[in-house]
Amino acid sequence: VTPFDKAPLLPLDDLNTLFAYLTKRSTSVSGSRNYALILAHATTGARSSEICRLAWGDISRNWDQPGAYVYRWSGKGDKRDTAALPAPVYDAIVAHLKLAGRHDTIQRGDYIFPPLRTEQLRRLANTRRDVDYTRRHLTSSSVQRIFKTALRHAGLDTCHRIHDLRHTLAVLIERNGGDVHYIKNLLHHSSLAVTEIYLT
Repeated sequence: VTPFDKAPLLPLDDLNTLFAYLTKRSTSVSGSRNYALILAHATTGARSSEICRLAWGDISRNWDQPGAYVYRWSGKGDKRDTAALPAPVYDAIVAHLKLAGRHDTIQRGDYIFPPLRTEQLRRLANTRRDVDYTRRHLTSSSVQRIFKTALRHAGLDTCHRIHDLRHTLAVLIERNGGDVHYIKNLLHHSSLAVTEIYLT
């Protein structure tokens, strides 16, 4: 395993400040999108690319646990599996879809996080009819810009990357007694060696 630069952790006070800001802004379409997007990064352990590609049909109820949800993901090496989707993330996604006017019309193959500008273009009378705008999703670089902007508006250090939320989650779970095998599965790592580097 090749060592890599350690991602800096976000202090808990900074996380609380960030989500206080995001919550206040969550009554608008863009604000609700940003809240759901960053909450998913902070609580699922998924890679940014996996969250960007999340489609409505990837989410389903966990019938073994009432009130819980799972999501289907595909990651590095064409790996595919399902993982738990925290209920607050599901609720935030639904709230965003309702504010965006998409909740009653979204199709299983539609991405949850398309670029908002694309959504606006789709509604214009002169938009090309042969382009399926629901098949586009945010890119990881777009998410990075959204995250940096949220940090700045919340009055926080903008040196952090969206990836740092994934690293922060893993370390917080370990510090609270979480099992390394659980963390490996949460982060969709291929081996314990990779997870141990994360936690070292």
